[in-house]
Amino acid sequence: MSEDLDRLVKRIEEEARRLSAGDLDQDAAADAASELARLASEAASIVDGFARAARPVPAAPGQSQLPVDRGPQSFN
Repeated sequence: MSEDLDRLVKRIEEEARRLSAGDLDQDAAADAASELARLASEAASIVDGFARAARPVPAAPGQSQLPVDRGPQSFN
């Protein structure tokens, strides 16, 4: 996984744990949810960059890599 994506995954996991613990007040929970949305958007941007570069997203440890369908080939 790219270092930036790996960092974001860890931050998302931390925020999700904080939010799911249930000990945040309403404002702090709203802030945590907003941060999760921001982090998810940033991660999506990185994944989109992989897709646009026609490179597959690196598989996480223990996961299989999905093949990339490059569509029909032109034989002009």
